[in-house]
Amino acid sequence: MDTSKQPGIAIEKINLLACNAQVRDANAELRYAMGLTNLSRKEEGTHLIVVATFDMMHGIKNPPCNLLCSFLAEYSQDETPNMTWAEFTDVMAVTHMIPYVREFVSSVTLRMPIRELILPPVNAHVLINSYKAEQENKPQA
Repeated sequence: MDTSKQPGIAIEKINLLACNAQVRDANAELRYAMGLTNLSRKEEGTHLIVVATFDMMHGIKNPPCNLLCSFLAEYSQDETPNMTWAEFTDVMAVTHMIPYVREFVSSVTLRMPIRELILPPVNAHVLINSYKAEQENKPQA
């Protein structure tokens, strides 16, 4: 990839696919741990579809609520892209999704009988690396 040129990739859409929000204990201290529980990508010629599921209570014992959300990001390449789909990493796609996740989480928790959850800056590399490590350590069925 020529780093002096734009990648030739456009975001077509980022949409919420699914969510699960349930208060478990409205009086509990608000603790959270954002984690990825699913990440998939599908290349279809000049289009790439990435789906990611984020769990805001990942690994927390007795969380104050359940809060999961899945987002789909669809990308397209122009006629002569400067970046291949292989060069367009999962970290890039997750980084694009995080502002949508942040808005969704704050909006949903604002309507719950718990303190609003405003996500701080998130390191997408850490999310992806943690997800991959969990997948590698999962027992094979």
